[in-house]
Amino acid sequence: MIDLFRGKITIKDWAVFGLVVAVVVGLFIVAYLLLFIPQQNKIAQIQNDIKDLQKKISDAKKTVENYDKLQNQAKKMDNLVKMFNERLPEKREVPKLMKQFESMGDSLGLKTQLTPLPTTVDSSKEVIPYQVVAKGSFHQIVAFINLLEKDQRYLKISDLDIGPEKAGICEAKFVLSTFRFVEQEDTGTQQQKKS
Repeated sequence: MIDLFRGKITIKDWAVFGLVVAVVVGLFIVAYLLLFIPQQNKIAQIQNDIKDLQKKISDAKKTVENYDKLQNQAKKMDNLVKMFNERLPEKREVPKLMKQFESMGDSLGLKTQLTPLPTTVDSSKEVIPYQVVAKGSFHQIVAFINLLEKDQRYLKISDLDIGPEKAGICEAKFVLSTFRFVEQEDTGTQQQKKS
C-alpha cells in the first residue's frame, strides 16, 4: 500500500481499493433498503392519510354550509306537521267538532241532524263520516256548506243531494267526513276490535 503513495499501484492495492468500494456500495445498498425504502413507504402512507383527512374536512365544510339550510327545512317540516295536527282533530275532539257543526247550522236558521257512519281506517288515517240532513232555505243550505268548506279543519263533503224547495224549505243530504292521523297503536286496536 505504501507503494501506492510512491506512484506504483499493485494488485494488492487494487484489491484493497475494490474492497473499500464494495463495502461503501454495500453500506449504501443496506442503508437504502433498511432506511430509505421504509421511510418512502411511511411518507406515501402519510400522504394518503392527508388526502383522506382533506376529503373529510371538505365534507365537513359542506355539511356546515348546508346546516342552516337543513335546519330551516326541519323547521318548515315541523310547522307543516303542526299545521296538519291543528287541522286534523284528535279522537276526543270529534264529538265536540260535530256539535260545533250543528251549532253552525243552527246559527244560520237550519235544522241539522248529524248521524255517524262507520269509520274506515287505513295505514295512516281514519276517515270519520257523518250523514248530514239539513232543512232550510236553499240559500241557508249553501251558506252552511260554504261555512263547512271554509272551516280550518280538513273536511270533505260528498254525495250532496239537495231536494226541491217546497214552501221555501228544502232538504239537503250529504256525507261530511273528517280525518285524523292514526298512530300504529290505534291501528292495532281498531283491527283487534274488528276481529
